[in-house]
Amino acid sequence: MASSRIFRLLITAVACSVPAFTRSFTQAELSIDVGDFLASSDDACGAFSNAIAKLHATKADRLVIPTGTYHFRWDSCPAVMVYVSNTVVTPLPPKPTAMYLKGLVNVVVDGQGSMLIMHGLMSPIIVDQCQNITVSDLQLSFWVLHTQRPT
Repeated sequence: MASSRIFRLLITAVACSVPAFTRSFTQAELSIDVGDFLASSDDACGAFSNAIAKLHATKADRLVIPTGTYHFRWDSCPAVMVYVSNTVVTPLPPKPTAMYLKGLVNVVVDGQGSMLIMHGLMSPIIVDQCQNITVSDLQLSFWVLHTQRPT
């Protein structure tokens, strides 16, 4: 009989390049709300991708994820070419990713206690060529199906 289990990893804060406490708040903060792009929480890949694209376009400095549970399916999330250390697959295939943060500076991702559940072999968050990125109050989980071993 198959059963499922969720493994949880609580992310409290991740900083890239410069510690978060050195941020300057001299300009008014601009926020992008993922909820504005969300049609369904059953597959949130499109909403998160569109919100991150708007974050880039508007030069906003805060991505807000409304409190909730969001599911990401490996076959509908963007796949990016990144080098992943300690892997044995060569050449590396594109990596499905729930949140691909690239080239951002001074951005806060405010999870507001949300749970992001990954379905399939994928990366929850990739931070690439960024400075001073803070991810807070976000839980990451992986949906894993367990099957009974033959006896």
